[in-house]
Amino acid sequence: MIDAYCVAKYGQKWISTRTIINSFNPMRNEHYAWEVSDPCAVITIGVFDNCHLQGQNGGVKDSRIGKVRIWLCALKTSRVYNHLYLIILLLPCGMKKMGEIQLAMRLSCCSLFDLLQMYLQPMLPSLHYLHPLSIHQIDSMRYQTTQIVSMRLRCAEPPLRKEVVAYELDVGSKMWSIRRSKTNHYRIAGIQSGLIAFCKWFDHVCTWKNHVITILVHMLFLRLVCFPWMILSTIFLYIILIGTWNYRGRPRLLSYMDIRLSQVDTTHMDEEFDTFPTSQ
Repeated sequence: MIDAYCVAKYGQKWISTRTIINSFNPMRNEHYAWEVSDPCAVITIGVFDNCHLQGQNGGVKDSRIGKVRIWLCALKTSRVYNHLYLIILLLPCGMKKMGEIQLAMRLSCCSLFDLLQMYLQPMLPSLHYLHPLSIHQIDSMRYQTTQIVSMRLRCAEPPLRKEVVAYELDVGSKMWSIRRSKTNHYRIAGIQSGLIAFCKWFDHVCTWKNHVITILVHMLFLRLVCFPWMILSTIFLYIILIGTWNYRGRPRLLSYMDIRLSQVDTTHMDEEFDTFPTSQ
């Protein structure tokens, strides 16, 4: 049996649910609301096992069960999303399914104009773009921020322990590992796949692999040469048509964790969970 409770975080607001004692299927019906200041941010819901209710030693840490991260930009306004999410935990022995959590969410806005205006604002303060921080400064500030938030939430009611705050803030997620390097490599390759496909298509046009497409491309090129003022309008027209076509195939449901994209199923976890310096 476990004593499970949930911790949700968005921005500076943290909430903690009540603990369900001795249950593998805890049921909760709790409602919370946040004021959204950045629609491109995420809300993090973590599930933990309270190890301090059954008289355990005070030095025992609350066990991680898993967490779910939801991008607010994937939510439509005034629509209720009621989904069942898998709780997956990465362990030294591999990936383990810890359970499921059902969440109901709704993103509402009072003014559509204000919501669209948020997307035009820079994500970071103006001073950051003039004098950007170095990587060492960012790491130092992240550590100090974690310590400050941990001390503040330790005095809250109910109090949140340091390991819970560290797990919610992804402390240590910037450490290098083979799995993360492979993940970044395949993501960059996926972004460049469109450019590579265009280069192959252009090579087929130049080598007359498909005569019909090559003739159409030459006709379009001659039209733009004869009417150069139509170049920008043609480019914008193609962008609108491509965006409209891709909008039809947009995902209707919220996305889940992509195990293959994260390279969880192909790597050994001993290296990632090893301490620094190494303990092996």
